[in-house]
Amino acid sequence: MVRRVALVLSEEPARIQAQEHVLARQGYLILVTDKVEVLATWTARVHVDIVIADAAIHEGCLASFLMLRQDAARLRDIPTLVLGALSAAESRTIADDPSVTVHPEALDVDAFGAILAEVLPLCA
Repeated sequence: MVRRVALVLSEEPARIQAQEHVLARQGYLILVTDKVEVLATWTARVHVDIVIADAAIHEGCLASFLMLRQDAARLRDIPTLVLGALSAAESRTIADDPSVTVHPEALDVDAFGAILAEVLPLCA
């Protein structure tokens, strides 16, 4: 059986645990990092089906990831769910990117599951 891979860009243990819970129920193998360099390495080596990025990650990390998405063809086509509020610059970076979904509010496990259910069809 081929498993789908979800890459989580976050550093908040409680959020990571909630996301892992929902993703594992959906059959995903979950890779977690808080470094864009690690994310870039993984996407070069593994087929990633979805990226879930925490907007509250340390300063500059989300912006770096969004810029990398624009520059790296292998990342542009991966559906991406960004959780949390974006800066004006980050919003401009993804303004015309249909593969990025932003949910600006904090989510509990059930709400995350509902949002993920909306995004997962993009991964098919």
